[in-house]
Parts: sequence; C-alpha cells; structure tokens
Amino acid sequence: MKITKLQDPTFLVVCQNSEVNLNPDMKIWLQEIGLKMAVDFPSYIPKYVIRAYTIMPEPAALLKSVACLVRRNVMRLDKIVSSVERCSVRSKREVLNMCCKVDTSTLKESHIYKLVTSLPIFPTYPFPGETVSHVCLRKGLDAAPLDMPHVSTQLGKSLIDLRESNARELSAKLGLSPLTTAQFLMKYLLDHERENINTVELSSVMDYVMQNIYTLKSEDDSFFDFIENLEFVPTKSVLEKPRDLFDPKNKNLKHFF
Repeated sequence: MKITKLQDPTFLVVCQNSEVNLNPDMKIWLQEIGLKMAVDFPSYIPKYVIRAYTIMPEPAALLKSVACLVRRNVMRLDKIVSSVERCSVRSKREVLNMCCKVDTSTLKESHIYKLVTSLPIFPTYPFPGETVSHVCLRKGLDAAPLDMPHVSTQLGKSLIDLRESNARELSAKLGLSPLTTAQFLMKYLLDHERENINTVELSSVMDYVMQNIYTLKSEDDSFFDFIENLEFVPTKSVLEKPRDLFDPKNKNLKHFF
C-alpha cells in the first residue's frame, strides 16, 4: 500500500474503472512523464472524492492532465517529446490513438494543440530506401496522398503517412489533409527542378499520368497547364515541353491538342 496526497490540480490517474482499463504501454509512458497511478482506494473514501481528485482513464482527461504537467511547470514540453521519441512504435501508436479519441474542440485549445502537434507520433511514408520514422505536425511536413502512385526512386523528403484511419482522423482534427495525387506529382515528382528522378522513372510516372490524366485534372485545375510546361517528351538529345512541339504519332501528346 502507498499513501499519496489528493490535490487539485491532480496528477493521480485511476488505472481502471468500470468502463475503461488503461493500456499497459500508456501506463508506462504516463508514469515516465510524471503522472502517478492508482489501482484502488480504501473503501472509506467516497467515490465523489475519488472522481474530484483523480484523473479517470479516459482519453480527454489523460490528455488534459499531460498538458497540465506542462502548464504547471511540472514537466517541460521538450522532456515529454523526448519521452515519446524513446517509446516503441506500439507505444507511439497508443499515444496517437489516445489523442484521436479526443474531440476536436478540446484538441483546438491552444495548450493542448501545442502539445499534440509537438508529439512525434505520426509515421512517415515508406518510400524506397528510406527508413520509417515518427514525426510531429509542427515540422510542417505534407501528408502523402492516400492513393499513392508507384514510386521506385528515393524521394529525398519525408511525408506523413495517413493510411491508418486513426492517424488520418487525428490529422484532420488538427487541420492537416493528405495531398491529392495531382498535388504530390506536381510538388515532389515532377517539379521543374527535379533532381531525384531519372529519365526511366520519369517515363514510368508519365505513363501513369497519361492513364489518369482526367482524374488528376479533376483534383487540380492547374494540372493541365503544369504538364504542358513540363519537359518530359523525349527528342533526339533533350526532353521537351509538349507545348513546344507536336508529333501526331506520340500518343501522350494528343491529350494536349
């Protein structure tokens, strides 16, 4: 048996109640950042006192208590971020899942928004040759399109992976939406200063573009104009823009004339 002081604000978490049982990975992380765990209480303590001076194992209550640690200078935000960085992938997912279950209005409260967007809980997209890591939204990274075209080259930049429903739901609550496929192609694969894609890969990407040209245009009205000014048509020595030449035998050019 351990004795602890009931106080307000409280940093004492009830590990379980009749409806919720705190996940073991979550329990370990919460203890690491400074919250205390309580399994049960003496029978002489009224339930209304327990509820008034403890944190129920519910997502919103837990998240508010972590934010309170920062606001009360019990734990610095950078220390909490570091603790998440050290967590296993499974534990990072549990933290993300907890945040996902909190309603949007609570997440938009300034101190909670700052906390959640600072936590490295979002996985990066597994592009070829790149190791998946976990990042926070405050890095300002884009989110990969949900319908990602095949990419066989290293992108050289990280994008957030929102294919898991909870990551997608949480990012939406925090104001981040995945790029459309058209936006991804224009910004990362077919940008005019591209250095990360060779001629063979470019040809493969352009085959995909031509097969889906009208879908891509429906995603972004500027896509046609972008392609018309893109150097991708092979000639004897260089790649040319469609608008600068016309070969009726080239099926990819017919879309633009």
